[in-house]
Amino acid sequence: MESLKERPGFYIKIAVAVLVGIVLVLCALDTVSILRERSRLTATANDAAVAASATYSVGHDTASACNAAASSVHAAESDVVPGDHFCKIDSTTGTVQIKLHEDAGTILVGRIPYVRRVTVVNARSSSTAGA
Repeated sequence: MESLKERPGFYIKIAVAVLVGIVLVLCALDTVSILRERSRLTATANDAAVAASATYSVGHDTASACNAAASSVHAAESDVVPGDHFCKIDSTTGTVQIKLHEDAGTILVGRIPYVRRVTVVNARSSSTAGA
């Protein structure tokens, strides 16, 4: 009876198993990174919406409310740059809508062109002035 080490392809099977394990661990780490980024960005969008609605309820000025939202985003996330249309305010209802997006830092997924779009994290939040 021959031992496992003497069977043909034993070391190749071990190497393939190790490589598959490494890829699975990297995918798990990327998943955690994307989920953490989504949670962090959602909290930032919520804080920005509350800041903008509080500012809007005081003076009903959309520019100052959106500036307050941008300041809130910069205070919480120095690397997130709000886009031109990240803040929308409905002047009839006083509802503020904030949209943020950022690429999550990943190890493996961000380097594969076919799945790179998975790393883009979008967060939306709304708040009503006076609520």
